Amino acid sequence: FDIFNWYDNKHLSNSPIIAFHKPFFFQTFIVNGLKSKIRNFYELSEEIVINETYNTNFNRVTIKSTLSDIYIKNSLDNTSKIVVYGNSDLVSYNTNNNKLFINIKSKSCIGFCFKNQVSKIEVYLPGDYNKVIDIINEHGNIEIEKFENASFDIEEEYGNVLLEYSKFAKIDNEHGNIVLNNSKIARLNTSYGNIDINEVDDIEAESEHGNINIEKINKLKLLNIDSEKF
Repeated sequence: FDIFNWYDNKHLSNSPIIAFHKPFFFQTFIVNGLKSKIRNFYELSEEIVINETYNTNFNRVTIKSTLSDIYIKNSLDNTSKIVVYGNSDLVSYNTNNNKLFINIKSKSCIGFCFKNQVSKIEVYLPGDYNKVIDIINEHGNIEIEKFENASFDIEEEYGNVLLEYSKFAKIDNEHGNIVLNNSKIARLNTSYGNIDINEVDDIEAESEHGNINIEKINKLKLLNIDSEKF
């Protein structure tokens, strides 16, 4: 699944409720710049360093990474599972107090770094998971499947965030797009990127340099579009 191509196709929709259009060259620069940074200068690791299954429902899930593609998926057998691809020397995790914590670092790099390794994190949780999931990711994409009862607190610096369903979603993205399919409550912010929302009940959204497209709002609390520089 390529979130960049998915977003490019989705963004061509002609039926948003709200759309703030910045100059086309700026949009192209942001999206293509992220493609180049994530996909051309880096390579995705194929070495599995963690593969663990737990017959428990974690009270909280926390992921901190400097360079990773992160996937939160529904487990098919109601268990919790973590699969991590990367360098074992840079990966650590624990399940103390029934809380899952994953921490992934990257090798130091000066200037332009070609073929630096991107870790891949896959966390599988029961579909009815109703706790909090925290994600802090400096570089890489985040994709999350349907978790209608879960709450998400996500911080991303360079990459795109795709969230299918949630109870509560707080997403701060410095450089990249936010795509949200459905959430009861959403607090979304991006500095350089677009926000695409299919359906939401209670929304606060801000994009300093980008578009905000919303198909359906059941309750509008605040929509803030900063167009000061355009």
